[in-house]
Amino acid sequence: MDASLIEGLHFAGAGLAFVLTSLALVLLQPVAARLNLLDHPNDSRKDHAHPTPVTGGIAILIGCVVAFFGMQTNGPSVQAFGRAAVLLVAVGVYDYLHDLRWYWRILAQVLAALLMIYWGGVRVEQLGPAFGLGELSLGWLAVPFTVFATVGLINAMNMIDGADGLAGSLGLAALAMLAAAALYAGNAGLASRLSVLCGALAAFLAWNVRLPWRPRAKGIPWATPAARCWGW
Repeated sequence: MDASLIEGLHFAGAGLAFVLTSLALVLLQPVAARLNLLDHPNDSRKDHAHPTPVTGGIAILIGCVVAFFGMQTNGPSVQAFGRAAVLLVAVGVYDYLHDLRWYWRILAQVLAALLMIYWGGVRVEQLGPAFGLGELSLGWLAVPFTVFATVGLINAMNMIDGADGLAGSLGLAALAMLAAAALYAGNAGLASRLSVLCGALAAFLAWNVRLPWRPRAKGIPWATPAARCWGW
């Protein structure tokens, strides 16, 4: 890959997201235990065999938002993404605590998609040469198609969540491929933002992916000293 394309990646932003997400994972572990933000083995909706903190999404959100702020990336699309992410994480936390009905979760996902569409100006308007045809423009279907695709992607990731590192690994692979495609297309701004998300997900996976010497996400070894430090 050409060196000028590599420059489109924001390594400092990715590194900052990695560090901040790792730190947030450490500090949120005692919070998870205190607020019962845990996957319990006897819960039919969960797949973990041991009580496991579910604060990874909060840590990733913190890492990404602060990294974007540090990069001084404050365009409408980033603002919309941040608010949509906060909405989804807040609803996810509430769902873990109170078992929210499915239609409220779908409504939150639709609202998040609409935030990105109307605030961030992000929508799918072209499908390209789909089905062997010419350029397929969606026209007035752009908004409903984008909402449908966004909600479908969110729930597809939710369906594979639960096995340690599976959703995170697939998410990181997809984001890395998108960053490579953005670089190839000359969209350095998108590649820069995607690199931040990759950094945050890499930090999450560093502590949660299954490895030969780590059969499950056991939590961060510093969690107990951190809990004592914070009085939990």
